Amino acid sequence: KTVLQHHVPGPFLLADLPSGTYDVTATYEGKPHSRKVRVGNRLSTEYFRWPSNPNTDYTLTRERLK
Repeated sequence: KTVLQHHVPGPFLLADLPSGTYDVTATYEGKPHSRKVRVGNRLSTEYFRWPSNPNTDYTLTRERLK
């Protein structure tokens, strides 16, 4: 079931969600990015990035952020 659907004009969305695992889809300029997100008891940040040039840029993954 959908627990949050929101259109945000800026680059940030803050959501206070109960602990659990969520399927998250973010769309920019008609291009969706989806992933599973685990929410726990602590503050957590998820980054979604769309490359300006898909031939040379790459998207950041959680492993690359560590």
